[in-house]
Amino acid sequence: MPYTASPRIHYELHGDQGPWVVLLMGLGASSRVWLDYPAQLTALTPPFRVVTIDNRGTGASDAPRGPYWIWQMADDAARVMDAAGIDRAFAVGVSMGGMIAQQLALRHGARLDGLVLVSTTPGLPHGALPTPRAIRALLAYGLGKSSRRDVLADLILARSQRHRAAEVHDLLAPVFAAESTSREAFLSQLVGCLCHSTARHLHRIAVPTIVVAGEDDIIMRPRCARVLASRIPGATLEVIRDAGHGAPFTDPTVIPRALERLRAGVG
Repeated sequence: MPYTASPRIHYELHGDQGPWVVLLMGLGASSRVWLDYPAQLTALTPPFRVVTIDNRGTGASDAPRGPYWIWQMADDAARVMDAAGIDRAFAVGVSMGGMIAQQLALRHGARLDGLVLVSTTPGLPHGALPTPRAIRALLAYGLGKSSRRDVLADLILARSQRHRAAEVHDLLAPVFAAESTSREAFLSQLVGCLCHSTARHLHRIAVPTIVVAGEDDIIMRPRCARVLASRIPGATLEVIRDAGHGAPFTDPTVIPRALERLRAGVG
């Protein structure tokens, strides 16, 4: 398996033609989410080549002592690009992955062709906090006091999609079974998320950007997406009706659609 140097960050390459895309996953999740939910990669390869990354503390990557700052994970992603010989790529980030993608654009912007920021936030003080119910559920999950199915139903799906909880849970069951993120690593990432704050610097992002939000996202509320889109020069905002925090999983066309718009220069 390919790794970067210490701390070792595990990555995998997919596809053999087209522009590169770096996929960045959210809190506590490894690249298995992309790999074991086949609708995602199938829709991307082709027309793109994809690199999937286990953020530090997840999957086969090292889990150094935390907290894990978002800028550190962005630098990890840049080291993956170096190790894989990728000069430039589109970056796609979901939730915490979207925070990482922002820092990747701020710290390594010359390496990027565009950004897709899904269900994410610029952080405080300009972004909105998750609802109190969302915060309680995240902490309960991190401390092992709730199941993944509970989290899925309560946080990932829109209210109008709650009837799909069993269906989507079954689709993601292989991911859930394979995940081995420790409680310490999860909380180390959570601290990094809570300290994330980029709004004052977003004007420096100089690559085409599409911001995507679920209308019924109670973790990264639509206000967060509006702040991102208003502060990143030339960014486009797409708010998806009847979608929650897990918009890419209830509609697998979300990310490919945004990438095709960027590649076509519609941004």
